[in-house]
Parts: sequence; C-alpha cells; structure tokens
Amino acid sequence: MRVLAVLRHPQFRIYFAGQVVSVVGDQITTLALAFAVLGLTDSTTALGSVLAATTVGLALFVLPAGVIADRVPRQILMLGSDVVRGVVVAIAAVDLLVSRPPIWHLVVLFFLYGSAEAFFRPASIGLVPQIVEPEQLQQANGLNGFVFSIGMTAGPTIAGILVALTSPAWALVVDAGTFLASAVSLALLRPRPVERSPPGHSLLHDLRGGWRVLCQHTWLLVGLAAFAVYHMVSLPALLVLGPKLAKDVLGGASAWATVQVGFGVGQIFGGLLATRWLPARPISVVFAMLVVGSAQPLIVASGLGVPLIAVGLGIAGCAVTFLWSVWDTAMQQRVPADALSRVSSYDFLASVGSMSLGMALVGPLASVGGTLPTMRAAAAIGAAAAFAVALLPVVRAVRRHAA
Repeated sequence: MRVLAVLRHPQFRIYFAGQVVSVVGDQITTLALAFAVLGLTDSTTALGSVLAATTVGLALFVLPAGVIADRVPRQILMLGSDVVRGVVVAIAAVDLLVSRPPIWHLVVLFFLYGSAEAFFRPASIGLVPQIVEPEQLQQANGLNGFVFSIGMTAGPTIAGILVALTSPAWALVVDAGTFLASAVSLALLRPRPVERSPPGHSLLHDLRGGWRVLCQHTWLLVGLAAFAVYHMVSLPALLVLGPKLAKDVLGGASAWATVQVGFGVGQIFGGLLATRWLPARPISVVFAMLVVGSAQPLIVASGLGVPLIAVGLGIAGCAVTFLWSVWDTAMQQRVPADALSRVSSYDFLASVGSMSLGMALVGPLASVGGTLPTMRAAAAIGAAAAFAVALLPVVRAVRRHAA
C-alpha cells in the first residue's frame, strides 16, 4: 500500500515502534496527572500551575535545545531527554504512592520534565528527514500523527482503567517504563549524515541565524501567531477546565478518558488522511483545520453528553493531526537542514510560551467568569484567529512543494 511505503525504511520502522509506546505513556501521564492533582486539591488553579510548570520548562530551554540539535546527533539528544523524563515520572509516582505531596513537589518535577522535553521536540523535527526519503516526508509525518492518535486512543483508556482500579500514581509508574522503549529505539537508529551548523559560534549567534531563516518565510511568522493564540486560549481551556467539568458533571476520570479516546480515534483518520492528501495550498488548509481544532473547548462545554462530545472531539482530532503533519512537512521541505531544528524551536516556543501563560491564567479566569462561559469564549477566540490567518494572501500563496 502507498500509505505504508514509508515503513519499508528500516530506520523509520525502528523510530516509529519506539514512539508508539512512548506516546501511549505520555497520554497516560496527561490523564493520571490531572486526576492526581484534582484528588489532592480539587482545584483547577493548582492543576493549571502543574501543567504550566511543564510548559515553562519547555519554553525556557527550547531555543538553546534547537541550537544544540543543529550541532550534535539528534537521536542522542532525544535519547537523553527520554531518560530524564522517565526518571522524573518515576519520582513523581513514588512521591504520590508514599505520601500526599504538596503541589510544589509536582510543580518542580514537571518543570524538570518540560525542560527535558524541550530537547526532544526540535531534534525530532530535524531527525525525520534523515531517516526517510524526501518524497515520503508527509507520509512519515502522517504516520507520526498516527502514533499520537494511538496514544490518544490507548493512553486514556489504559489510564482510566489504572486510575479506576488502582490510583494515578500507578498509572505514572507505567508511563515511566514506556520511556525505556523509546530510548532503546533511538539508540538503535543510524540516520543519514546531514549538514550541521558550523561549530565555534556562540549560542546567540546561532539563534540569530535561525531567526533570519524564519523571517525569510512570512507564512511561518503569521502562522506562529495563530498557533500562539490557540495554545494560550483554546488548549488551556480544554486541558485545565475539561477534567474539572468531567469530574463535576460528566462522570469523572472514565468519562474524560472516553472523550479523549474519541479525539484519538479522530487522530487515526487525520494521520491516514495526511498520508494520502497533499493539499495544493497546504498552509491555508492548515489554518482552516485549526478553526476546527480550536472548537474543542466549545464541544466539551456543549452539554451534549459524553458520546456526542467524543464524536465532536473525534472530528477535531482528525483536523489537528492532519494540520500538524502538513505544517511539519512544509517546514522540513522549505527550511535548510542545518537550521531546521532552530527554526522549529521558535515554532515550539511560540506555542509553549503562550501555553504557559494560558495554563496559569485559565483557572483564575474560570473562577471569576464561570467554567462554561470561559470554555466557550476560548473556543471562539482561537477559531477567529485561525480563520483570519487562513485568508491572508501570503498564506494562500504557499503552494504544494514538488518532491
């Protein structure tokens, strides 16, 4: 099958297998951590603080991580990130098993988690073109999105079962083990050599070089602005207020796991769609899809009931996975290999930096304005920003890249 052609590459198969396991673990932690914090405090502000700590760590280190990823073997950087995050999750699990830790313990631990994750993300964007052929980049990115869909489907299901039968702490124990699988797969990789950023320059020099490359592509700059709005407004409303609404109204951890599984099933279709459809105007399609993705808080706050909410999030999941696959492919095709991780680090910074602020603010805002109105307003703001960017001439001018 054409969809599976990229899996004929042994290096990509190794990478793909490790990421399947790792992403399942990531989604286990997302749900387990939310219910661990709510079980300790019943406070969305506390949950927002812990989640914000992760994104703050990511935001602080993602730019230097991008420079390093353009200088050293990228799979080594990713392997080190997996080891550190696995240790952090294991410590958090033990802390929850033996005591009722103060929230600041989890804030510190997940700040370290986010700091380590910062070194994984830019390196992973740069690594994929080293292990597949250029004409199969979007297939590879689509299958990577498929990995996330598996995680979104299996992870919450496993986490919901573990939380219901044992505790959030034991769910974190399982996730700590999944980092080992990812680390082993990365250790086995032998990617093609690639031109690297010249040695001897300062960190600031290389960062300026990455910024100059970014500014050569206006569609990237305006796109980062729309993603910043999505991550500052729409996504925090979903991730912080969604579990609280599920706990109070929808039926608890099992209900939240069900709607997350719906999102994951949609991601499966989005990943498969990305392996088949190469849009003529890829960046316009990306932001049209982001309009749908931004509606997630509105869907959860709709009062439709768990089954219909799961269906709605499935549609959003399809859109989100497809748009990230197309966006990553556009960057990998148009940005020079020796600057790719640095440019992607600015991309991540725009998202996680704004998300740090959103995570910290959404709980207090909801306590003043109400959970449901806050979620609905967040969806409307994110969708409006994405729609405006989709219509810009500089975005519509970007056409499909010839492999």
